[in-house]
Amino acid sequence: GMRQFITTPVPFPLIQMTRTILLFYICTIPLTFVSPNTKEEETTIMTISTLSSRIFCNCLSVFLLAFGFMGLELVAIELDDPFGDDNNDFDTLAFARMVFEDTYLLVAEVDGEEWADKLRHRMSCKRHKLQQKQ
Repeated sequence: GMRQFITTPVPFPLIQMTRTILLFYICTIPLTFVSPNTKEEETTIMTISTLSSRIFCNCLSVFLLAFGFMGLELVAIELDDPFGDDNNDFDTLAFARMVFEDTYLLVAEVDGEEWADKLRHRMSCKRHKLQQKQ
């Protein structure tokens, strides 16, 4: 299950088209805020304060949308391989140690400390042999 998840590559055309569509969307966001002049706007005198507030609101909206979508893209890139060695990846070694410790505690509870110590010794010997082969 997890091995197949890790080793299955994401097709490059999918990534390329996703980024192209994202870039196209971000470049066309400002066009949605451009409105044609209506008859009411032609007759009223636009003051500098209303014009500047409209421009500010439009720029802020474009910035927030672009920032949000680019942030989602960067999060998707970071979460692409959750089992790597980056700081934000799963600590699989800690999970494995926790499972081993739970196994030792269970063996100690059911079969006694002697068998748990034998199991711990056997596992540590196998680990040392694996490390020597590498």
